[in-house]
Parts: sequence; C-alpha cells; structure tokens
Amino acid sequence: MIRRPVREKVQYITPDGVKFNLHDPPNKGVYNLDGVGLPPRTYRSVAGPYQHGERVISAALDPRTISFSFRHNGFSRSDLWGNRDTLTDILRINRPSDPDTYAPFNNPEPGQLKFFYLQDGELVVRAIDVYLNGGVTYRDSDDIYAIQEDLTFTAYNPLFYDPTPVEVELEVGNNTITYEGNWEEYPTIVVDDQVENFAIQNTDTLYYMDLQYTSAAAEIITFDLSYGIKDVYNDSGDSLLSYLTLSSNLINFNLQPHPVVEDGENVLQVTLDSGTPTITMTYYNRYLSL
Repeated sequence: MIRRPVREKVQYITPDGVKFNLHDPPNKGVYNLDGVGLPPRTYRSVAGPYQHGERVISAALDPRTISFSFRHNGFSRSDLWGNRDTLTDILRINRPSDPDTYAPFNNPEPGQLKFFYLQDGELVVRAIDVYLNGGVTYRDSDDIYAIQEDLTFTAYNPLFYDPTPVEVELEVGNNTITYEGNWEEYPTIVVDDQVENFAIQNTDTLYYMDLQYTSAAAEIITFDLSYGIKDVYNDSGDSLLSYLTLSSNLINFNLQPHPVVEDGENVLQVTLDSGTPTITMTYYNRYLSL
C-alpha cells in the first residue's frame, strides 16, 4: 500500500487530558487517514399497500470508524521500547478523567482525536470523541528502530465539533444566536439565582421548555440537553423533570444550522414570571465531517 501522509497536525488527547501529537514530522506521522467524511447512516423504510419498493420514513446517523497508520521513528532500540511504552500508556483503556471515580469497564471514557488545519488563512480545529478499537499490536516494521501501527477508533457519536465551547448570556425576551455548525446542537442552559416559572422557546423550530418551578435565592437550575442525558436538575442534585409541563420539548429543543434556520440565526425567546437570574447557554458548533 502506498503511504499517504496527512498534511495537517493530528493530536490524541486522553480522558485525563494528556496531549499526544500523532502527526509531528519528521519523527511521527499519520498515513492513509480514512473515515473522516460524512458519517454512515441508516434509513428506516416501509412499504405501503400495492406499492413498488418502499418509502423512507426516518434516518439516523450511525457510529463512524476512523482509521490510519501511525509511525514513530527512533534512532535506537532503546527509543523503540520507550516509544512503545509511551503509546501503550496513552491509548490504554484505564485512563479515567477522575481517578477517584475510576471503573474501567463501567462507562469507559472516550479519548479525543483533534485535527488542526488552515482554511482561508485561519486556523480551524475539529475534534471528535473516540474509543480505540484496534491496533497497538506491535508487529515488526521495516525499521528496527520504528513502531508502525494500524490504528482503528470508533466514534459512537459520529459528529465532529469545534472543541472551544460557545457561551452566551441570555436575556428575557428575544435572543438571536448565530449557530455556525452544519448539524443540530443540544445546548446546556444554566439559570442562576431565584426565578419563578422559567420558559424558553426556539421561535424558528417552535420547540420549547416550560419549567413551572420557583427556585430559592442563589439556587442554580441546569437544563442539560446533551445526547444521552436530557435532564433538568438543581445544584443540590434534585431532579426537576416533574416540573416541566407535559408539552415541553426536552428531547427536541436544539439549535439548528443553515438552511434549516436561515443563516443559522436561531431566535430564542425567554420568559419568566419573576426574578432576575443570570441565564447562560453553552454549546458547541458541530459538523458532519472533518
């Protein structure tokens, strides 16, 4: 196979935040990168009476596989063994972000692949959360001082994202949020200090959340809408889900990209009965491909 080196910086970050440069010429290189385009998807279809073929009724993104060859050159056998130890330590499964809550095979934490490239003269950074699924077998290479591994990672959430979060303060009334990603995003909204009956609606999608609850002074309410969570709770850890009105769209409330919303400008309308809390929304711009 012809080795095709990437021309951008590639980095792996462990769950506990250690940064390891994978593509750092001339001694470290990533070759034959694959799986960073549009993610795989599954279509659900049905066949109606007397219908030829089927009709697609829904679609969902599937986990993606990212693979590449990694080579780390050395200048001695001592370098080889040292580089092997480093790679093993970086990619091992038992690297928790918090050693005090460590449970290696109960909710293992992902690492992060991060890509850096220039576009129109500006640095672009894209990240994706991954789990090592293959490689680090330490087969012999063509150089007795080098390690060369075919690494395979699974991204169960197949979306790339800008790793720098966007944080905006919302006010009572209409707030225009310009979302720059090309896939929908589910933000986190924090309401800090006393409030009575907080509600927020995306006036473009019409999805909204209406919390019929009166918080105490200095109480903090969090709407965590991220994938696999969808929860509302306060800073004491009490669930507030039962205070949401039945018509609230906790699952579907999100920010939409262009052209679903023109120019990605989502108008969020905030209402409340009383109080002057600080309302903060945090989100990431998410992308279908690198």
